[in-house]
Amino acid sequence: MPEPYNLTNASMTNGLLDVFKMGNSMSDGVFGVLILVMVWLVVFMRLKMYSTPSAMTAAGFVMVLTAVLLFINGLIGQNILMVAIVIFGISMIIMWFN
Repeated sequence: MPEPYNLTNASMTNGLLDVFKMGNSMSDGVFGVLILVMVWLVVFMRLKMYSTPSAMTAAGFVMVLTAVLLFINGLIGQNILMVAIVIFGISMIIMWFN
């Protein structure tokens, strides 16, 4: 019987990106999306002292920057990147008309 892969051995990875890619593949791509949601939520709650549309726009901008980095590293797909850009665009329109 073959020995299973030891997921707890951190020396079998080449860096943090490998750990993220392994987590992303084990969760069928949900890990990268959850990172984006977490980044947006943390930035939005931190900037809540300003008006809600301003906080949404700033959080959307940081989310787009994070999405670009995750896309370059292969943790999210192009469709998730486009959704992040659309969310940022909608939040800019809301801030513009508020």
